[in-house]
Amino acid sequence: WVYYWAIWFHLPADTVGQVAFHFNVPDKLDYGCRLLRKVSAAKGRAVVLGSRQMLDELDRHLWTFSSTDFLPHCWVDDSALVAKAPIVLTTDLQQALFWDFLVNFGGALSGPVDKFDRVIEIVSTDPEDRLQARERWRAYSDKGLLLTRHDLGGVVEK
Repeated sequence: WVYYWAIWFHLPADTVGQVAFHFNVPDKLDYGCRLLRKVSAAKGRAVVLGSRQMLDELDRHLWTFSSTDFLPHCWVDDSALVAKAPIVLTTDLQQALFWDFLVNFGGALSGPVDKFDRVIEIVSTDPEDRLQARERWRAYSDKGLLLTRHDLGGVVEK
C-alpha cells in the first residue's frame, strides 16, 4: 500500500476529478486514520463522509490510534472549528464546503463530488459494503470521472 501513497500524493495538477477505490480494506478505521494522517501531513484538507455510527467510531479512533500523532478534526456543524480543521466529519455531503479530499467511508453521495480535487473510497471486505461501492463506482463513471482501483486483498499493512 505504500506504493499507492507515493503515487496518490504526487499526482500532477490536472488530476481533478479522480476517484480512487481502496478495496478489501481489512480495518477501515485504522486504514482511514493512516490515510487522513497522510492528507494532513501533506497540508491537505479532507471531508470524511459516512454513517453517524462509523464517524462516531472514527472520531474516537482519531484521538487514540497513535500515541505520537494528533489529527485535528471536527464535525461539519462545529462553526468555531470547521474553517480551520484539516479533517471534517459529516454524514451529509451537502453540508461540506470545498476541501481538497473527500474520503468516503461508505456514505451515500448526497451532493456534488466535483467540488473535491480527489475522492478516496474506503471499501471493506463486507459484501454489503462492496455492493454499495459498486453502485458508487457506476455513479462516478456516469459522471465521467477517472476511476482507479487499489486492491488491498492479501496485503499485510504495517
